[in-house]
Formats: sequence, structure tokens, C-alpha cells
Amino acid sequence: MKKILIIPTLVVLAFSSCITDGNFLEYDETTVYEADAIRKNFDRTTQYVTDIYSYLPTDFWSVGSAMRSSACDEGEYVWPTSDIHIMTNGRWSALRTVDEGWSTFYKGIRACNLYLEEFNNSTFDENKYDQNYPNQMTRYRNFEWEVRFLRAYFHFELLRRYGDIPLETRTYSTDEVNSLSRTPFDEVVQFIVDECDTVKANITPAYDGDYAEIFKQEISRVPKAAAYALKSRVLLYAASPLHNPENDRSRWLRAATAAAEMLQAMDAGEPGFKSYASSRLPAYAMGLAPTNFSLAQSEVIFATRTAKSSSLEANNFPVGYEGGTSGNVPTHNLVEKYGITQDVLDANPGQATAWNNRDPRLALVVALNWTTPFTNYSQLQIYEGGANGLPKTGATNTGYYLKKFLFESVNLKAGQTVTYTHAFPLFRYAEVYLNYAEAVNELYDRPDDAPTEIDYTMTAREAANKVRDRTGFVGIVSQYAFGQFDQKTFRDELRDERWREFAFEDHRFWDIRRWKIGAETQRDIKRLRIRKDPNNGTDRRPYFIYEVVEDKNARVWDDKMYLYPIPQSERDKNKKLTQNPGW
Repeated sequence: MKKILIIPTLVVLAFSSCITDGNFLEYDETTVYEADAIRKNFDRTTQYVTDIYSYLPTDFWSVGSAMRSSACDEGEYVWPTSDIHIMTNGRWSALRTVDEGWSTFYKGIRACNLYLEEFNNSTFDENKYDQNYPNQMTRYRNFEWEVRFLRAYFHFELLRRYGDIPLETRTYSTDEVNSLSRTPFDEVVQFIVDECDTVKANITPAYDGDYAEIFKQEISRVPKAAAYALKSRVLLYAASPLHNPENDRSRWLRAATAAAEMLQAMDAGEPGFKSYASSRLPAYAMGLAPTNFSLAQSEVIFATRTAKSSSLEANNFPVGYEGGTSGNVPTHNLVEKYGITQDVLDANPGQATAWNNRDPRLALVVALNWTTPFTNYSQLQIYEGGANGLPKTGATNTGYYLKKFLFESVNLKAGQTVTYTHAFPLFRYAEVYLNYAEAVNELYDRPDDAPTEIDYTMTAREAANKVRDRTGFVGIVSQYAFGQFDQKTFRDELRDERWREFAFEDHRFWDIRRWKIGAETQRDIKRLRIRKDPNNGTDRRPYFIYEVVEDKNARVWDDKMYLYPIPQSERDKNKKLTQNPGW
């Protein structure tokens, strides 16, 4: 009888799975079940599926405690010992991999395949006379579609790292796994698209009655809208320059059509979707996926959650505040996209006036000098010699600290530490609008041209302005609304808008690659030097000298980095695995 290892998951999505393709770790009778024991027990089956979710990524600490955002022009990581610096100094290789994901995501894929083959036809006869049996079976029937989505998503994570990858649609023996060739990129894309279509046609869009309350407690489970969103994203990647060097127009049409499918479902208010046809997107803070998911649901489609802790705060909180050790810090490259240029800084030296009347997202993403972003702590003194500035060890060298994802009420003082459940958004509604805008802009000469080849008439500019015209922008939206640009200007502005909107949400790192703009973005890092003006101001109302400093050789870039190297350890086991160019 086949035995399956399960690590009981106490918090949904919080722990890593140890399921492998037949070579199991050491175990005892408390963690091992025979396959039949899982198959016949609803709780154990649920536990198995929950464990698969633990393979979903967050970007809170992807590489050596750092975010991938700190491996592109979005951020830096202050501590030099992190492996993130191996990516930015060009010292990673097939022998020295960073953020490979190969073993992790293939373990997740194998766990999915095992579920679909072994545990997908249960009837739980022992429970048939339980009052809750119909609800259990509703939930159980959804597991198949959740698992198929997760399998598709894990393939996507591998696809955007490596390009061509082995496509695994069933369980394999060790010998079979080690003889698989890389499946062409387009075939894997089509597999993901087909799976998304199947999932969205079958998954329960929303639970009814009493069972709806149970589902609310499991908000991190795959919703119907996630299948639409993944299809939209993977087809946008397939249409982008990295994978579409000849700029095949049909690829952009597929991407636009996929995004339109979701926008139509949203506009129609289909079950499981939010409708924004005649209303604004909610305030940007909703997109940060706070611990209160009842607030975040209106903007967040699908997110992963962590166990309760204060690690994210402690690892990114400003040095100089009790409990803060700093970590990922925004660059000025990012901040200037919110309207903070050298001219603006020169004109506003006093207190926090330099940050006033800017894009409202700035203050939600970045902790700024001489502001009070955290309610239990004093004003930030990021200037040289200040409580939170250089030359303190670990102080930001960019002039900014991270605020996004950190709770404003954080308290890391001794004896007062509070733990939080953090959520990392994998898909948001705003992304679908911007995916649509990008694809439609590439299809037509002007962003104000309405599509003629799909059953949806929203223009690229209208879609982009749905994001700009969100709640919280009212009163200043005219200052930031997309104008009547030509195609190239709109393309450039839209790329900046994705950067602003999804800062530190693990988009910029991948967008740079799919757009093939590494050479012009990855070497030059801008930082803000802040000093007190000795000739103006007072201790209570100091004036500051702001100086944007450019380091044009801060990072190493080579075009081979558009794709990751296949780990040499995998190629040693499987001689059919070819290597990506340049590695």
C-alpha cells in the first residue's frame, strides 16, 4: 500500500510541504498515512490539498531574506551577506543558483499530480449520514479545480524563470523524471491556458448558505477569478518582446482577448467577481492585502498568507527604531516615478513638503524623511546623522525605507511586540486592467483606438485610467490621468504605471525581463542623499539639502539574465536538459 507523507499545516499557506515523487523523508506513525487512509477521510484529504498551497510563493523574503524587488531597480538590500547581491553583482551561475525554484515548484507539481491520480474520486461513505456531508462534497469537488489551477500556476513560475521547461502532467518514476526534455515555451503556455479555461468553467464561483461562512475563513483558496487572471498574465508574457521577438500581432490579440474576458465577467457582476463597470476601484490601500481580508477582497483576487509573526516588520523596519534592523529599501529610481524629481526636492527643502501633493501611493509604499509613517514611533530622521540615517550600521543608503506591507501600528519595542498575519497578493483586479491596456496599445496605433477584433470596446487609455481613477485619487486624478498620447509615449507611461501600482509586489523584476529592458534599467541605481541645511531652519523645523546621486555601475547586467540558468545539479541527473543561452 502506497504511503504518503503529510506535514499537518496549522496555518493555511504557512509551511513548506515535504511531499516528493516517491523518495520520502524519514517519518513516524504520526505523520504518515496510507493512501487509502487519505482517500477515505475528508479531513486528511483536505489537509493534503492545503499542504499543496504551501508551495505558493511570496516575495517577502525570496532570496537570502530579501525581496526580488531588491534585485532590480526598484530596491536595494542593505545587508551585504544576502544572496540577493549574487544576482546583482553577476556572480550567480548554474553551479551557484539563486532563487531557482526548480525543486520547490516541481515538488508542488508532483503533489498536484499525485492528488489528481490518487485522491480525486472519493465518496467518503463513512460521512454520508452526517448533516454536513453535502457541504463537504461541494468543497471536495472544488479541490480538483483548485489543484489543477495550482499545477498550472507552478508551471508558470518555472516558465518565467527558465523559458522552456519539462511539462509534467502526471506522476513519474525517478528514471522517467530524469529523462524528460524541455517542453517548448509555447506548449507550456497553451497547457496553462487550457487548464485555466477548464478551471474557470468548473470551479464553484462562490459557496452558498451556511458554507459561505466556512469559505470566508479560507479566503486564500483559489477563486474562479484567479483562473481568468492567470490566463491573462501568461498570455501577456507570451506576447512580450522576450518571447515574441518578431512582434507577432496575433499574440497581442490573444492577450487582449484574455484580459477582456475577465473584464466582461467583472462588468457583468458574475458570481465570484467584483464589478467596477460603473464604479471606481477601491482605495489603493486595499491592494496591499491587509490581514483583514474582508477589506481586501474587493481589490485582491488571490493572495498567500503567512503565519502570525512580526518578522516582516523587524526585517524591514528602520534602523534607529527599537526592534528595527532594516532590509529592503526603495530606490530613488522608483520614488521619482511618483513625481519626486531633483527640481521638486530643490524647491521644497522644508520638513515634509517635498512629498506633498504627490501620487497618493507614494506615502503608502515608501517611508519618507521627516514623516511619521508608524504610529508608535517618532518622525523618521533619515538625514545623515539622524536617528535613522547614515552612518548608522544597517541604515538605508537610498534615503528611503519600505512601508508597504508593514503595519502602521507595528510595535517592536521590548515587551510590546505584536504579531500579524501578512498577505502577499498574487493577483489584483488592477493588474487585469493594465494587462488589457498594454495588449490593446500594442495592437493599434493609438491608445484611444477602440478594439475591433474582440467583443469589448474599452480603449487602452480608458482601461489604464480605471487604475488612476481609483478611490483616494479623487481631486487630483486630473493631474495624473493618462493623456492622449501616441503609442510609444503611452507604452512608456504604462510601464511606469505598472511600477508605481505594483511596487514590491514582484512585478517589476519580471516586467524588466519580459520587456527586455535590462540593459537600460539594471545598472543605474539612484539614491537620495539627505543632509540638514546648516544655514536654515531650526531643530524643530529643519531644512534639508536633497541630492540625487546616480551610480551608473551599481549593478552587473548581462542579457543572459533574461532567463535563469538551469541548475547544473539537475542537468547532472538528466542529460536531456539543455542549458539556457549564455550560462
